[in-house]
Amino acid sequence: MRSIGERLKEWRQAAGMKQDIAAMRMGMSRTTLSAIEAGKREVLAKEIPGFVSLYGKSPEELLEGINGKEDSGIMTEDMEQFADRVTDELIDRLDERGINNISMAVHDVRHQEEEHTEVSIHERASGIQVNVNLSDMQEEVRNGGDFNDIVSRAADQIADRIGMAQKIDLSTLGDYEQIKDRLIMEIVSTGGNKETLEKAPHMEMEDLSVVYRIFLGENELGRNTVLLTDKMLEHYGVSPEQLRADAGESAPKLFQPVIKPISEVLGMPMESGAEDTLYVATVQGMNYGAGVLAYPGFLDDAAEKLGGDFFILPSSIHEVLLMRDDGGIKAQELQDIISSVNKSEVMPEERLSDHAYRYDTKAHAFELAERFEARKRENPEHTVEDGRESVLTKLQDKKSEAAVKQPARDTAVKASRMRGGEAI
Repeated sequence: MRSIGERLKEWRQAAGMKQDIAAMRMGMSRTTLSAIEAGKREVLAKEIPGFVSLYGKSPEELLEGINGKEDSGIMTEDMEQFADRVTDELIDRLDERGINNISMAVHDVRHQEEEHTEVSIHERASGIQVNVNLSDMQEEVRNGGDFNDIVSRAADQIADRIGMAQKIDLSTLGDYEQIKDRLIMEIVSTGGNKETLEKAPHMEMEDLSVVYRIFLGENELGRNTVLLTDKMLEHYGVSPEQLRADAGESAPKLFQPVIKPISEVLGMPMESGAEDTLYVATVQGMNYGAGVLAYPGFLDDAAEKLGGDFFILPSSIHEVLLMRDDGGIKAQELQDIISSVNKSEVMPEERLSDHAYRYDTKAHAFELAERFEARKRENPEHTVEDGRESVLTKLQDKKSEAAVKQPARDTAVKASRMRGGEAI
């Protein structure tokens, strides 16, 4: 159960009210209200009617508590103070941009054993919600960034997201015929998205899952999409099989698949006589491009380009790496590299998996590389070890170079940290 101070703070933020304004209306100093919200000063009985009137609540709600999850304890006192500063400033900055019918909520997010703090800005009239990563903002300030510039940039992005979403005719989402040509596919980590997958149609690919989204448009901040849920599919009267077929037809038209040598993507010339061993698979624009793995026929097309069976290395939700299987690399060695790069270079929310995968051209089978090796041990075959170390070294070097140089999608990827217009 939350404390009274925490409930009052939550109600104030939900009302879109700055702390100094709330304090003034309560006839107390901001310092006093801050102490109450932080649990450092008790609420007096005579103050309860004022608080519940101010926030449109009842005394029973204040005293009996609100049903729900307890705070996770992730947020430190330092982050609480930073979040207060940011939310107060955002209320002002958004009001200057004509956005004033809003509520805000600060909460903690856990994703694949990583954690950060977000503020959700909900625009009441349209129902649009935008999430801002406060932990990233705080880190940027600690690294010398100007607080006012950072908040102003966030307010611009929030306003752009809300403005773009408000232009969308959401009424068309109720008609499947209106949206089936805008279906796209996105690959996510199954383990890291259990709650989402419980209420959304999806197709499993080992420890990955393909989800379906309705593409609504994009600008410099990235895509604006709506996750297709089980309830929506039931409303449409469409089967999961039909959804998969329609998405398989529309997604490649909206976002064409791309397979390029990693040297070309990074703009790094190959050494004379050297052969490309690594390829990047993604979509045009390199934003949420890992979904190409679910495109009908894509894996066979990739096998033809690479000249046979190949490994798939999950670089991020935006792209995957493809590497021809010449028989000399073990799954565990690939997974060690993937895990290391994930921890040091890839944002938690953009990680797919620490596993390597393999595509068998004859069986047309996508599977975990370790599963293939287990079968292979049951039926041993001659393996080729020549060049093994050089290929692994090259893979590690290329992954590191990619992290340093950053592909062309960098701007869109950074913007994707501010997520909006996605109904989950």
